[in-house]
Amino acid sequence: MESVERRYLKDMSALRNDLLNKRYRLRRLFSDPTSKADDLRSKQKEVFVLENEIQERILDYELKVRDILTPEQFRLWVSRRQMQSGHMMHHGPGMEMMHR
Repeated sequence: MESVERRYLKDMSALRNDLLNKRYRLRRLFSDPTSKADDLRSKQKEVFVLENEIQERILDYELKVRDILTPEQFRLWVSRRQMQSGHMMHHGPGMEMMHR
């Protein structure tokens, strides 16, 4: 379980950094009055694609966790995730509770 979580956090960190960079570039393009509409649309599509990839990775992770944990552990895990703040929502709780 810990290796699944570590890999997920590593992958998500890289994807989120990439997303932040793309959003920054999009804002820079938008703030430049000489930017072409096609360039803005292209950069926006890159952002959408990356956001979709992140959502797919989140689901993949959640499905792996569901396969690893017992039903009771999974219910606890889901409950804890729902209680976490929005920016931490997809980082998962500490897995030490799952191993007791």
